[in-house]
Amino acid sequence: PLVTLFGMELGGLLSGAAFTEMVFGWPGMGRLMLHAVMTRDLYLVMGGLLMGAVLLLLGNLLADGLLYLLDPRVREPS
Repeated sequence: PLVTLFGMELGGLLSGAAFTEMVFGWPGMGRLMLHAVMTRDLYLVMGGLLMGAVLLLLGNLLADGLLYLLDPRVREPS
């Protein structure tokens, strides 16, 4: 189902944003994380990774909720 794939993409938005920031020279999380890795700011790197993990979990939770609402096979006990 496409709903689960879209839920997984929420965490991947950070990597796409980082690429866009690098191409256009915009300030943002991607440039901040790259600078943190280059300067070995471990607390900032851990915070960015934690934020990405939380976004991935929230995306999966949202996708599971939408799948429950949209797919009647999931609601029925087997």
